[in-house]
Amino acid sequence: MTESSKDKTKRKLIEVMKEYKPTYYTSLFFNDYSERMEALLVLSKIRTPLSRVYQDTTFIFYLRTCGAKTRMTENVPKDKLNVPKIWIPQIQIFTTSKIDENIVEEVISRINYDHLNINVSQRKIKTLNNSWIDTVNKQGPHKLQDYFNHPRSPRRFNVTNKKATKIAIQESNKEDYDVVF
Repeated sequence: MTESSKDKTKRKLIEVMKEYKPTYYTSLFFNDYSERMEALLVLSKIRTPLSRVYQDTTFIFYLRTCGAKTRMTENVPKDKLNVPKIWIPQIQIFTTSKIDENIVEEVISRINYDHLNINVSQRKIKTLNNSWIDTVNKQGPHKLQDYFNHPRSPRRFNVTNKKATKIAIQESNKEDYDVVF
């Protein structure tokens, strides 16, 4: 039996999260409804600069949509004002070490998207618990193809600086075995 595209995406995302075990989570919210379509461009333009600044940190970039309160979002169309929640893009950046929010904002401004109303917030992940993985497993990935009106679904996650984590794991395993008698 062949695996559906949706199931493959879920499986690969879960494998990546289990393999790299991110410890920090940074969110980029697009607060202006009229600029929500630029999320794909912002995602493609911030991946490389952030990865270059933090070469010893593995990044997992995940594009999704999330429900936002209409009263907290700017430039909401009149036909959507009566709806309590609208869907806006969110870029989630999972990292293996802490990154500076100011550097994220600086990278955004350097790629000429400083006009965007993007809210950056960061928090530490205590453990990537099974409930997050179960939620990803139960729910299907958001239909980004429909949301962004693309002929095919845009790539929803990307991993950069993979070697940084693998080297750190190898070094920690090496230290475990370096016993002097």
